[in-house]
Amino acid sequence: TVSLPPLPEGWRDDVVYMLHDFLEDAGLAQTLCALEQETGHRGPAADWLGDDLGFLRRLCLTGDWPAAEAFIAPTVNHPRVNHRRMLGALRRQAFLETVDAADTSAMSFRDDGDVSLEGGDVADRLVKALSALEPYVEDPKQFNDLCFLCTLGPVTE
Repeated sequence: TVSLPPLPEGWRDDVVYMLHDFLEDAGLAQTLCALEQETGHRGPAADWLGDDLGFLRRLCLTGDWPAAEAFIAPTVNHPRVNHRRMLGALRRQAFLETVDAADTSAMSFRDDGDVSLEGGDVADRLVKALSALEPYVEDPKQFNDLCFLCTLGPVTE
């Protein structure tokens, strides 16, 4: 193997920053999360979020939807937080990740009754995910658009 020469003083942070921007722009969430964990560099988008929202962001980037829902659970009765909207956004993103995932067997959703959707047919999981999301979608047209996504074939073909 060929080893690269060491970077000049101060270049490491610049390289990590550029790599972080690239991964964020490319939508490579898992790689971005790994870079953040290994370097301790969260990037400008995450820096202004603070520790709590940064933690929630990391849960979403890693697809840990039950933990993300549990994290926002204390806001249910908070007077200045729209818990319903936050839960709807989490479930919508989880649904979109399921639609996008090539192997959805690792995805899980939590319904109000602690229903886990591990395993099973992909179509069944999508329908169950939509059912869990439906009460939190404020615009019926948006819900119809999400349902339409289930009828599309792979967009890469």
